[in-house]
Amino acid sequence: MVEVYDASGLLQSITTKEGRTTTLAYSGSSSSGEDPKLLSVTDDYGRSLSFTYNPVDAVVGAGNIATITDSVGNSVAYTYDASNNLVSVIFPDGNARGYVYNEAAYTQDADLPGAMTGIVDENGERFATFGYNAAGRAISTEHAGGVDKFQFSFPSLHSTTVVTDPFGVAHTYQFQTILGVYKAVAISPECFVCGGALSVSRGYDTNGNLTSETDSNGNVMNRAFDTARNLEVQRVEASNDGTGKERTTQTDWHATFRVPTERRTYSAANALVAKYTWTHNTRGQILTSTQIDPATNLARVVTTTYCEQADVTAGTCPLVGLTTSVDGPLTGAVDTTTYTYYPTDDATCATAPTTCPHRKGDLWKVTNALGQVTETLRYDGAGRVLSVKDANGVITDLEYHPRGWLTARKVRGADDASEADDQVTRIEYWPTGLVKKVTQPDGAFTAYEYDAAHRLVAIADNAGNRIEYLLDNAGNRIQEDTKDAGGNLKRTLSRLYNQLGQLATVADAQANPTDFGYDANGNTTSVTDTFGRETRNEYDPLNRLKRTLQDVGGIAAETKFEYDALDNLTKVTDPKGLDTTYSYNGLGDLLQLSSPDTGTTSYTYDTAGNRATQTDARGVTTGYSYDALNRLTAITYPDSSLNVAYTYDIAPPVCAAGETFAVGRLTAMTDGSGSTQYCYDRFGHLVRKVQTTNGQAFQLRYAYTKSGQLQHMV
Repeated sequence: MVEVYDASGLLQSITTKEGRTTTLAYSGSSSSGEDPKLLSVTDDYGRSLSFTYNPVDAVVGAGNIATITDSVGNSVAYTYDASNNLVSVIFPDGNARGYVYNEAAYTQDADLPGAMTGIVDENGERFATFGYNAAGRAISTEHAGGVDKFQFSFPSLHSTTVVTDPFGVAHTYQFQTILGVYKAVAISPECFVCGGALSVSRGYDTNGNLTSETDSNGNVMNRAFDTARNLEVQRVEASNDGTGKERTTQTDWHATFRVPTERRTYSAANALVAKYTWTHNTRGQILTSTQIDPATNLARVVTTTYCEQADVTAGTCPLVGLTTSVDGPLTGAVDTTTYTYYPTDDATCATAPTTCPHRKGDLWKVTNALGQVTETLRYDGAGRVLSVKDANGVITDLEYHPRGWLTARKVRGADDASEADDQVTRIEYWPTGLVKKVTQPDGAFTAYEYDAAHRLVAIADNAGNRIEYLLDNAGNRIQEDTKDAGGNLKRTLSRLYNQLGQLATVADAQANPTDFGYDANGNTTSVTDTFGRETRNEYDPLNRLKRTLQDVGGIAAETKFEYDALDNLTKVTDPKGLDTTYSYNGLGDLLQLSSPDTGTTSYTYDTAGNRATQTDARGVTTGYSYDALNRLTAITYPDSSLNVAYTYDIAPPVCAAGETFAVGRLTAMTDGSGSTQYCYDRFGHLVRKVQTTNGQAFQLRYAYTKSGQLQHMV
């Protein structure tokens, strides 16, 4: 990222490594003796934010920002008190959020003019409260009704802070100052359910980089850094483990950019098990991303190309740095996705910028490896997508609230001039921005209710059915009641949480409990069902499940699990002591499965990682083929009469008018018993299925409600 400043120190522009430049404009200049004010921020697509200010002689808020207006023309206004504190933000829909300061009840009677003590939401209700001690340090924060409350105390200033959470549990943080920055070196929450305290400890180098961390189970992770650039070059997980679970990750970095060029993973035996490499252009954008199996040197490469200055000059793309293609790992360019952008601003942008349908550099078309095109037809003035045409030619229109929230999604029917045959989903919001109602195309809706702390407390449908949630002080759902339209309780579920916020008990309507226990790292160590049957779990130093013991007081059925350094499951030992083993390559592909039940099965893969063959214990090989979009197209067997073929994108001849929206969908399947053909309407619904067996065709037709629910079959 490059930042450009003028001689007086004013930021003039910011350019990202992708080549995107944001330009800032000011009124006046420091050199002329004027007080410069930021007037606008404009991206290289031409969309901007503009700023206005209160007069310098205003009674309150003198010289402060008065409004910010986006490219659509929506403005947010700001008001201030006599101390120049922001007291309200008035949004484009007319709703306002307020801010309260220096209330004696929350400042220990100290005069703290700039201390924000509360937030009043757009409903006019107090949403948040903040407390301070007389020295101005924050000592509490909570939401309406006292929920989500955290309290802070400072037993030793600058070195110890105690945070008490909504459960009343005290978390003690010990700090160390390194180069003027406070670093947490120990975190110790009380743990009444553990019979003591948990502890996480951390160590740092002289630059303040985190070099070691010991979790609550005593597992250690060590890190090493290039101290000249403060970049992590090595990470050793479970470094204190003596059971072969240690894992090392090493990273090499670009000489100029803070981006990795190679990452290697080693097992506890110091064997290289995985490798990734990246190459970059002169801007730091990724050109190639390669995953390598160190054992075979098999590699999967994804190549990305970008718009360069020569392309801009030639007129093939509009802005340097835009992604123009992504070539997947399949050999050749058969799995390439290309991106096309609008070459110029729409002709109306100069005279009507708030309704400008597209700007130079806006994404126009995405073309997949089969040449299927998704086209963005229109944007609003702020750059939000308004209209998209999919590969079947179906157009979806989007509408937005003045505050930028999606309010409608309209999938067009056959008549573009009317919404009568469109599938329209509408979304309404409470003044706070929380979703109020989602109305489906057939008028059915789901409504959402919240408490004053903005927590979801009920969901209701248009038939009057409800789900009501009772929450604890931390926002966990401790009871769920499902009621019918008459208010009759139809289902209930209750939960209890321990003081660490972990689920301790779930009980049904008959109060039948299921209890859960945890280790110091939060892994589930026990589950006891309503009959008192307990299952115990154990974990390795990488927090992977290594052992379960089911029905501890009864049959005590033991199952063991083992993993490789890449977290792949390599072995399962069942309660009878029988092993099922799995082996993988460095790309994460399963190569072989050996089971007492099925014998040994081996697998091969294509260059994209799709399974190419499967050979079972009988020596029977099954082959799999795919298209350029990695969709399964054929399954072949030694006995060709068993082969299966799949067809996509092409509407079968049996499909009638209005049933030929086939692109991106399975349209036919052929096997030894015959064939099945599928027809779809413009909304993606399966409307006709024709099965042919022994020359006899059987047809099923489906009809749907406007919301896409199955209505009847013929």
